[in-house]
Amino acid sequence: MRSYVSSRPSDILPKLRSLAGFCASQPIDLYEEVKFEPVLCDAIDIHHTFSESGILTGDIICYQKSPPQNWRIYYSVASFLQHVCDNKGTHVILNFSREDLEQATEHFSNASEVGNTEYGHTYRGMTHNTMVAIKLSSSQSLYLQEVNLVSALRQCRHPNIVAFIGVCSEASALVHEWLSNGNLEGRIVCANDSPPLSWHNRTQIIGDVCSALLFLHSNKPTALVHGDLRPCNILIDAS
Repeated sequence: MRSYVSSRPSDILPKLRSLAGFCASQPIDLYEEVKFEPVLCDAIDIHHTFSESGILTGDIICYQKSPPQNWRIYYSVASFLQHVCDNKGTHVILNFSREDLEQATEHFSNASEVGNTEYGHTYRGMTHNTMVAIKLSSSQSLYLQEVNLVSALRQCRHPNIVAFIGVCSEASALVHEWLSNGNLEGRIVCANDSPPLSWHNRTQIIGDVCSALLFLHSNKPTALVHGDLRPCNILIDAS
């Protein structure tokens, strides 16, 4: 659409709304494309004329719906994943491809493996500059059971239950936050020369585990059962 540099961006908003099929009151944000590859845009102040904003004839103007004020904006995938890890209250579950997980774990290399039980293999991986734990289920039926559990937990978070980030149906895998201090089994035997747990830490862990179990067993309308509670499945965070 052609406009004149002496006009204001607000003058073309009604036409843009009409072209896009937006309602007449839909707020719109305008941007000037300043770089083509990769695309880089600068926001345009709709209260200034195009010439005041340094926009010349032939420049490319982009527009989009203005996000609601209560939206949280993430400027990179990494920042979004970090929010998922940090915010126990999030209900977002991401879908990963098998290729995503292979890249994160160097094709499920032995060096990336951090756990191995009859229920599956667990790997440490890096995706979008964020460290995550990736569990490959030993069977499709077990994976579906775990997905059902994740779905049940989406609407109710607890500070002592690991935050799930996403799933991968291609690899029958779950992706969850990475806890840097390993599991309780490793800490009990002081694996990798880790210091022994103090009695204060031990009683705190017992209390946290009981709190998480009480939360699961009290879930409504159906109680949730862990089914495999043992030291290797109790993860320790940095605190």
